[in-house]
Amino acid sequence: MKYKVLFPMLMSGLIFNACSKDNGGIKTPPDAVWASYTPGDALIIDQLAIYTSTGIITDPAFIQGYIGRNVSEEDKSLFNVNQSYVENPGINLPLALLDNNRVEFKGVNMEITLKKDSLMLISEYTTTTTPTYDYSCGELFSKVPAFTPSTNCPDGSCANYRKTYPILVNGNYYYLPILTYVALTKDCSMANSEYPTVNTLNSNLSSLLTAGDSVLVQTARLPLVKKIQ
Repeated sequence: MKYKVLFPMLMSGLIFNACSKDNGGIKTPPDAVWASYTPGDALIIDQLAIYTSTGIITDPAFIQGYIGRNVSEEDKSLFNVNQSYVENPGINLPLALLDNNRVEFKGVNMEITLKKDSLMLISEYTTTTTPTYDYSCGELFSKVPAFTPSTNCPDGSCANYRKTYPILVNGNYYYLPILTYVALTKDCSMANSEYPTVNTLNSNLSSLLTAGDSVLVQTARLPLVKKIQ
């Protein structure tokens, strides 16, 4: 039996609190915004490939046939065969850098939990219930992204987790990593119809697959353009 799980689309915009709030008669100043960024016009395609337990397939003709056989009509347009740049497909996820080690992303105030030369991780302050999977596609699907509910809980015993998003950094430039994928086993298939998925690819993906598993993965970057203050 084939299964397909559709996730809600996360396309919420950034909401700035430009006015003071009245909290019991006490005026609270708005957040200090150090810099604001909006998504650029072009999506950079870094790789489109099929991952299996025996290797990685990058041949465009083979991938096109795979898409034709295994990807639904509504999801086919999300994969860009043999292309390096495409027009921004409508991703509108601004980023604001705030004071006190915080950002605003997806309309949510988040904490910067890691900052390196090439990577920044931001996490929601509130927790979300850790999902569970009772079929093979769900388990495989959860192995594709680099940052998942089990990232900080490798033994899988955590009932809740903080949603975490990576932001790519190159000097003074920021990028949203956009991950699009379809996971297939011998029993089922599963596509990430939550779009865009802001995440990077698990570098150990091939080693986690077994015979009969395959994952079509597109990794891309969307530049964030700094707004003039």
